[in-house]
Amino acid sequence: MTSSLLIHDLENAPANWAAKAELWAARPLVKFCRGCFGCWDRTPGLCQINDRARLTPNFLAQAERLIIVSQLTIWGLSPWVKAVLERSLANLLPFMTKKNGQWFHEPRQPHPLSLLALFYGPVQPKVWALAQSMIKAIGFNLSTNPTESRLFSSAEELEASYCP
Repeated sequence: MTSSLLIHDLENAPANWAAKAELWAARPLVKFCRGCFGCWDRTPGLCQINDRARLTPNFLAQAERLIIVSQLTIWGLSPWVKAVLERSLANLLPFMTKKNGQWFHEPRQPHPLSLLALFYGPVQPKVWALAQSMIKAIGFNLSTNPTESRLFSSAEELEASYCP
């Protein structure tokens, strides 16, 4: 298992991050999930879209820790990171289970996974609250334990303050 998978939308990730985590650059933008569910029935665990994000579920299945680095946008996650996470749908089974009164998909390869989300950008309280809710939902769907979010005022502050 890889210790950490770091999905980021930075132009260039700091060089010292690569020594501590498997880096997955979300730029340039990958294709968004089509919702064809081929990753569930035609080729279980493998996305039907043949681009560089096709193997994202495999990287996720091997990680013990998922670190998301995203610009804080009006929708929470940046479109680059959102596209990568959507394409990891193949890591989940199509069957639904009820947990804590909510329905979710079980992971294809159950294993302990923690989630840390690092956002950067101007502090906007309502947008930050939305982003935190989104990360909790992503963590719930990926069966992560625990889930944590942090906000930095800029990409430069994040790069200077954080090392995986």
